[in-house]
Amino acid sequence: MRKIIVSGHIVNNAEIKVTNNGNKFISFRLANNDKNGANDEEKTYWYGVISFNTNLIALQQYLVKGKPIIVTGRYSDRVYEARTGGCEIGRDIYAESVDFFESSANQNAETAPTAAPVNKEQPKTQTTFTPPTTAELKVQQPEAAPVSADDDDDLPF
Repeated sequence: MRKIIVSGHIVNNAEIKVTNNGNKFISFRLANNDKNGANDEEKTYWYGVISFNTNLIALQQYLVKGKPIIVTGRYSDRVYEARTGGCEIGRDIYAESVDFFESSANQNAETAPTAAPVNKEQPKTQTTFTPPTTAELKVQQPEAAPVSADDDDDLPF
């Protein structure tokens, strides 16, 4: 099993589908941009996301096009015939969980329910660190040994 965690944006609204056996699953596509190479060339990776998790199926209304999410699940490659006639490799994620990471300032009235078993990352607050002063640390200077004129040492210099 290959586990993967991918952040990106939903490409199309999530759809609920039914297998031949009658099992429901949710399906949507995810795009992830990555800068690589010395020229910082941006490359887009596309993933098909599938989940049989009933909790994710209940969140279909929140998995809409353009929403930034983090998907955790099992990764799988598949080979398919492209429209151009050549073979292509498709990337699929069998999702175990989805995390929303939109800041609260950007959220609209439709937000994921808080009772849902999906993590919703809160925006991180930034704190400023002020180093303590010497008086606050109560730094004590080591006491120097008293020097007397009578100290005769046997050092050759």
